[in-house]
Amino acid sequence: MNALTEINSALALCFFDGKYAFIAFLSFLLMAFFYAAIPVLTIPGNALDFFVSITPWWGFLLIFLLAALMGVLVAMQYYVIKNTKSTDKKEVGSGFAAFFSSILSGIFATASCAACISVLFSFLGAAGIFFLLDHRWEITVFGFLMVGISIYLTARRINNHCEECKVSR
Repeated sequence: MNALTEINSALALCFFDGKYAFIAFLSFLLMAFFYAAIPVLTIPGNALDFFVSITPWWGFLLIFLLAALMGVLVAMQYYVIKNTKSTDKKEVGSGFAAFFSSILSGIFATASCAACISVLFSFLGAAGIFFLLDHRWEITVFGFLMVGISIYLTARRINNHCEECKVSR
């Protein structure tokens, strides 16, 4: 089964029950708010209208896509947790890694100027900030890949293609 078929099959199983679609929608709203609130609330002098005025269209597209993917991932993970008896620590770790990388990618999508990034990542020092600025697209792509891989692996688990961690239906 190819990856898209695997994901579609798992989404059909997961979202057959409307509560998981509701969880995905709530997670989407929460993540979109979180991605926009971090720069607005943490950067001195920043306001929502200023944030909207300096964020390019592709920044909003990245926020929307990351929030939507994270909503789907959270709903799928909730489905898995509700339909299994045990939670493996490494699964929680991989889900956390996807969550963290998507947060970092969301920050890069919303922080469209060097001043914003320098305030958000001031704890890294000048060299760390310059590194992040030079590699912001690679980090953003990495965040999308981590979320995508997490969705695929969760889909395999929902479809019971993993012998060690079958989901009861």
